[in-house]
Amino acid sequence: MDLMERDGRRDQAAGEARATGDEALAPGANVAGATPRSMLGAAMASLGPGVLQRKLARRLAQRDAAAGAVQRAPAAKGPARPAKKSATPDEVKAIQRLIDQAIQVEQRALQLEAEVKALRAAHDAAATQKDRDASALRRQAGGLKQQAINLAVASYGIDITHVKKLLYASDNTDGDSETDDAGNVTIGDSAFMDPAWLASSIAHEAEIHAGQQAARGRQYEGPQGRRLNELQGYDHEIGEARRFGLTAAQVKMLRTMRQHYLEGLDEAHKARRQRGDYTMEPGHEDE
Repeated sequence: MDLMERDGRRDQAAGEARATGDEALAPGANVAGATPRSMLGAAMASLGPGVLQRKLARRLAQRDAAAGAVQRAPAAKGPARPAKKSATPDEVKAIQRLIDQAIQVEQRALQLEAEVKALRAAHDAAATQKDRDASALRRQAGGLKQQAINLAVASYGIDITHVKKLLYASDNTDGDSETDDAGNVTIGDSAFMDPAWLASSIAHEAEIHAGQQAARGRQYEGPQGRRLNELQGYDHEIGEARRFGLTAAQVKMLRTMRQHYLEGLDEAHKARRQRGDYTMEPGHEDE
């Protein structure tokens, strides 16, 4: 996924987002054109019972017909996708607990590994058992991080429809998160800053690199294509900052990382990206 240093990847960030939706009217709100309750009786009397009954019958028939149309509407085809959402405060706390527990276990593993090094230098046989204990702690920490990944996917409604495997990358020493051509996603240590950063990192890989690129055969290998791939991922994260609850500092870092890829893009591909087009022209995929 990376180009040049790729991420380290993610270090601080939040802001841009789109907040849309209608505000609900409060009970008793003064709506223009509404008939005041005190005038309702007079209006009914002037219409007469026969007219009112016919109007009511028509309204009921229209309502029933509309309801029937909804019930008869064909179900959407294809696999169901989770609804994008923001995590609840309780979900955020639960993910943070898993991250904190994983870090604590890793620290204990580091302490044991330091002891193992010293014991081996002294040719002490106790090094073997301590090494086993440290490995067990590493596995435990990896399991906690995998739980955090799984909970983040569910809590933020991250679309993993096109992801074949979504795993914590325990052997990824540079901390990066990556997606291969088959849609296998690995999440590196740098993603575990906090629940928001973790969710945003997963979405970058799963919703964009796997869902929009690998699944459509456009994980480009050329320098321009790879930049476009990464720009789409960062643009997505910045646009969804409110959904993930990213901080302003985290969004600033995402913009910095995005700029790194944008600076290497030629003018023609900058124009395509400005139009929201992250694809390469047919025949130019390797550029």
